[in-house]
Amino acid sequence: YEINGNVETNVGNYVANVTLRNQGYVWSDNTSVVKNIGWSIGTRTIMVTTPSDSKDYDGNALTADGGYTGLVNGETFTFVTTGTITDVGSVENSYTITWNGTASMSNYAIVENLGTLTVQKKEISVETYGETKVYDAIVLDKGGIVNGLVAGESVTLNTPNTILNVGSVRNEYTITWDNAKESNYRIVSETIG
Repeated sequence: YEINGNVETNVGNYVANVTLRNQGYVWSDNTSVVKNIGWSIGTRTIMVTTPSDSKDYDGNALTADGGYTGLVNGETFTFVTTGTITDVGSVENSYTITWNGTASMSNYAIVENLGTLTVQKKEISVETYGETKVYDAIVLDKGGIVNGLVAGESVTLNTPNTILNVGSVRNEYTITWDNAKESNYRIVSETIG
């Protein structure tokens, strides 16, 4: 017999034609007509995996490269891990596939195992200064410091309490967030003068 239509590459449903080549031969059903046999090629699975990662806020983007398995040898596409996060929060570690190579999207099914990128609040500490002096009719006004800010970021530490006469007052504070974002920080230590 002779088979035609039995060679294909891409996903799909096909029909092969089987013809008896020698006269006098018959199929098991006692016929000699051309037989049409349906067959198919199913999609191949590509497994895409991106990792999870986390860190404290540092002003830099958090990324983590992923990868894939299952692409037929010799076929190509462009894979890019696109997940990124800079400020506090969580995002899916996403990706893109661009079908710009020899691989055809219709031949594949994508299965995903995607991680999460998480940025946590950076810990900072606040200290306001204290001082003791003998009464001199001059207002006593002391400042303070914020420790732990990311380089290049700033806040203004306001210490509005002052004292002129004999006595004492706590050197309380408020913070004005300049180019630093309050949502990226957590105050874990306070020393009040």
